[in-house]
Amino acid sequence: MKFGTLFCIGLVVLGILLARAMFIDDDPRRPVAGPPPRQSGPRPPSKPLFDKSEAMQAKRQQLIRAMMDEGIISKVTVPGTLPRAWVLPRFYSLDFEFKQNFADVIYGYYFSDKSGMVLFYDNFSGQKVGEFSHSRGLRMK
Repeated sequence: MKFGTLFCIGLVVLGILLARAMFIDDDPRRPVAGPPPRQSGPRPPSKPLFDKSEAMQAKRQQLIRAMMDEGIISKVTVPGTLPRAWVLPRFYSLDFEFKQNFADVIYGYYFSDKSGMVLFYDNFSGQKVGEFSHSRGLRMK
């Protein structure tokens, strides 16, 4: 196998692991089955949707940088509230699951209360080619 193929496979595995790590509920006080018990009085602050720790953000940034270095995307911009990933021709040849996992990493890195999705644009035509939201997943045109 070529290094590039092994590198891409490694990135897919890393993306899947990052995506799963973002949603693991490791609170030992929470019951395994059934809804959480009702509480009276003030509600405790809710757990954030994504792990935004410095360590996790550094891993996400490293993966995004690797995709740039591999010629899969050229850049990620945030002109307003929604991040835009500018894809290169190599992006289109990747399988859908890899694209979905990578979109989830970008979403996790740029997620805020104001940004509910990531938009994908073709780097050469400037046309919108897809979008990713956590509720709907990746949708490509």
